[in-house]
Amino acid sequence: LGMISIGFFPTPVWILLLPVMQDDVLRMYQKEDPGWKRSLNDVTAGIYNSFMVLGQVVGYVIGPQLNGSVGFEVTTRVVGLMIFIQSLVFYFCGMGGKICPLKRERGMVRM
Repeated sequence: LGMISIGFFPTPVWILLLPVMQDDVLRMYQKEDPGWKRSLNDVTAGIYNSFMVLGQVVGYVIGPQLNGSVGFEVTTRVVGLMIFIQSLVFYFCGMGGKICPLKRERGMVRM
């Protein structure tokens, strides 16, 4: 089950996350300057890619330690569970707030 979660759940989240981030940022910071949209897209893509690389570095540091201490099977289950929870949070609270019952107002999530 862990290997299925690792293989199936993260890819749609990674593909859909950048456009959702860009849409939210463009809604939050609307300006009259014609170059603002490109600039915000560049900054958003830079932040997205930076956190992707940070996650890969942290994963390569923590993964072998977790594998050595609790074993491969438990490590796979833990990583699969983390990815599954991340996917649920994204699908229900991300996606522009379309699925989540929380209301978004000017970049802030309110209940």
